[in-house]
Amino acid sequence: RMLLRMKKPEEALPLLKRHISAVPADAAAPALQLEVAASFLDAGNAAQAAEEYQHYLETFSDKPGLAEAFRGKGWALLLLPKPPYEEAAAAFRRAYELFGHAEPGARCLVKAADCLFSNTQFGLAAEIYEKALKEFPDSPLALQVRFQTAECAARAGKPDDAEKLFRGLLEANPPGSLAEQALLRIARIKEDRGDLVAALAAHEQFLAAYTNSALAPDSLLAHGLINFHLLRFETALADFEKLVSAFSNAPPVEQARYMQGRCLQIVGPEDKAIGVWRDFLKGYPPTSRWAPHVLFRLAEYDFNRGDFAGAEKQFSDLAAKYPEDGLAPSALLNAGQSAAKRKEYAQARECFSAMIKKYPSSPLIPNARYEQGDASTELGEYANAVLIFEEIIEKYSGSDLLDNAWCRKADCEFALGVDDSKRYESAIVSYKVVAAGPSAPLKRG
Repeated sequence: RMLLRMKKPEEALPLLKRHISAVPADAAAPALQLEVAASFLDAGNAAQAAEEYQHYLETFSDKPGLAEAFRGKGWALLLLPKPPYEEAAAAFRRAYELFGHAEPGARCLVKAADCLFSNTQFGLAAEIYEKALKEFPDSPLALQVRFQTAECAARAGKPDDAEKLFRGLLEANPPGSLAEQALLRIARIKEDRGDLVAALAAHEQFLAAYTNSALAPDSLLAHGLINFHLLRFETALADFEKLVSAFSNAPPVEQARYMQGRCLQIVGPEDKAIGVWRDFLKGYPPTSRWAPHVLFRLAEYDFNRGDFAGAEKQFSDLAAKYPEDGLAPSALLNAGQSAAKRKEYAQARECFSAMIKKYPSSPLIPNARYEQGDASTELGEYANAVLIFEEIIEKYSGSDLLDNAWCRKADCEFALGVDDSKRYESAIVSYKVVAAGPSAPLKRG
């Protein structure tokens, strides 16, 4: 035991384990086994700690020791790389039963609910949180438990119940940090329900009441994003600029800087937006979540002003550097479109093919296939293009590209008619489909 307390477990544990195995009836053996298990837990060896606590549960029967062992096992299970939450919850629940109504019992019962919450078992977690509130109303954990009960309702898809519970917590704890979180959650619940005006009002209430809160940057960012979605671009810009100037080191500032550029891109001047984004790339590392978004907008800017070579390079670089980002499929598609604008149709087709191969489940696949067919047409490969347009017609009948696919198919068939007159007949059929379609131009009287 002395060696263990001197932080020399490699010397202590073999001695202790031999003694516990040889003399299990020794009155000190249970306490020694708990110390062995705790030493593994303290050292971060969760798997061995869980095993040692389980050994205690299978070997000894004293009630206080069993309570400690179940609690320790619960913590050890939670520290595993893939925590078995239900098993950990059961261990904490058993510890609560053994501790009784002492404070450790309250903490174990709440921890059991936390495990179920982490396992997305929100209904069961709520039941245990409510039990903890009923049995331990004066516990220091009571407010946190009330918050978690409300969060369970929110996660379980019961927004009305959640808002009611969060408001109850707000009234019970107006000056506390949990009240700040509760008000912010109310705002987000309203936003998730699409009630953006009410969400704005809740964020404004938060920002007026908790100006210096650590959560103020999150609220201000959300306020700006809602204004942006409501097309109040100048108001949104003011929110993002305030966030950047008042909370320069807060994590939400990264997104605010990106959105600052988005607002300037819309309300002008666009050159200022480009400057904001270029400063972003200088100030934040390439690992920033918003770096791909900034790069995408800069590439778009080059495309829109006719610098197709620059746009193609930036889109291609983005897709190569951030292949797992959600923008990568769009970047490859746009790289191909940039190449096509330069009449580099073979290069364009390579980009479209790469996009289809790398991201087969992307909703942009019909667009890539259409562009692929268009590039094949420009290269004079009309038969191949017809096959691509037919695939679009068959597989993506609900796509906005359908009429265009019929029309381009007809064009290719018409071009092939020079060598095969039957192709003219197919072209006529395809053109008639286009003419009869809802997007065909109105006939003049």
